[in-house]
Amino acid sequence: AVFASLLFAAGSAWSGEVGPGLDNESCLGCHKDATFESPAHADTQCAECHTNITAAHKDAVPDDQKLEGDAICAACHGMAAKQLPKSVHADHTCKKCHGPAHKIESASTPDSKISSTGQMKTCGKCHDEVIASFEKSVHGKGLLKSGLTEASPSCSDCHGAHNVGEHADDKAKTGHIKSPETCGACHQSVLKEWAASTHGALWKDGKDGPVCVDCHVDEHDVQDPTSAEMRKHIPIDCGGCHQEGLETFRDSFHGKATELGWSTVAMCSDCHTPHRNLPASDPQSSIHPDNLKATCGSCHAKEVEVAGFMTFDPHVNPHDPATLPQLRFIYYFMTGLLLGVFAFFGIHLLLWLQRGLVGKLRGEFKAGHGGHGPYVRRFTRGQIWIHVSIVVSFLLLAVSGLPLKFATAPWA
Repeated sequence: AVFASLLFAAGSAWSGEVGPGLDNESCLGCHKDATFESPAHADTQCAECHTNITAAHKDAVPDDQKLEGDAICAACHGMAAKQLPKSVHADHTCKKCHGPAHKIESASTPDSKISSTGQMKTCGKCHDEVIASFEKSVHGKGLLKSGLTEASPSCSDCHGAHNVGEHADDKAKTGHIKSPETCGACHQSVLKEWAASTHGALWKDGKDGPVCVDCHVDEHDVQDPTSAEMRKHIPIDCGGCHQEGLETFRDSFHGKATELGWSTVAMCSDCHTPHRNLPASDPQSSIHPDNLKATCGSCHAKEVEVAGFMTFDPHVNPHDPATLPQLRFIYYFMTGLLLGVFAFFGIHLLLWLQRGLVGKLRGEFKAGHGGHGPYVRRFTRGQIWIHVSIVVSFLLLAVSGLPLKFATAPWA
């Protein structure tokens, strides 16, 4: 009877669950092929994750007791388990981003798959084009070339770790509503300045105003806005909303110089400031009448002292009745003169062409130059040079002026 009791107790112990107090050495005594090299879980015991392991063979364990990878992680990482199913990565498993369970490293470890630099490969497996664009940006260069792992953002800094949402989702960190706060986590002073602007006021009121990603174009290929290449894009970027302002800017000297590729001339952000854009009626605005001398003086230090210089209007609209009559007269006069010259010489050319064809058909031109009969000199030497100078000057004006005048036209 005693032997039977001991045999029954031994069988019960073999078929029961392994206690949570079982240490790793005991597990590795049998599972010699298992290697546990996870710095992130260095103090974690096998039984803390493998909570439903029994002494029975794995094939004998009921299906409802078999291990499920993500469910094991959720026992400790509950918040991540709640966020992931609601994100765009709902179909991803923990191991897809974090790697094998026994080799998971902390995000602060440089070699980790989810470290700031490791994310380039991990996220790049699916988003290779995005990563290629990011690597060329100021953020990518700061992270990968300069090694600023704490200062430069990586994927999760902008998109979140487990709560990555669609751009159209208002709750997404990169969406219209939250993107200023996302960028402002690093650019705090810029966010504070921008929030006080007209654009920031629209954002605060929940209206459809421009935010960071609207002006900085490609959020993955963000370039230095002070570079010559990016400065040339500023008028176009602002013109996406301020179409009338873009058209009048292009007609100004600043706009013409910009079209020629001069990046040092004044752009939108030079006069209106990059982030603190305010209407001219606001006393704090850079284009308020009381502040114009300081604004224009940043480039024209001497000229602002000249009487009348401050009356310059960089956005003249000759079609606006409120524009100075003198400016409107000059605009319409020059436009009429241009059209008149084209019309006059066009008609002149057509009439000579018609006369030549008719004369040829009638046989009026029986002899060419050097033939018999009297020789009539049509132009004097002075008249010849006048015609030459007119033709040359006209062609030079056409070659230099028309491309600049219509540089942005669809047919140009």
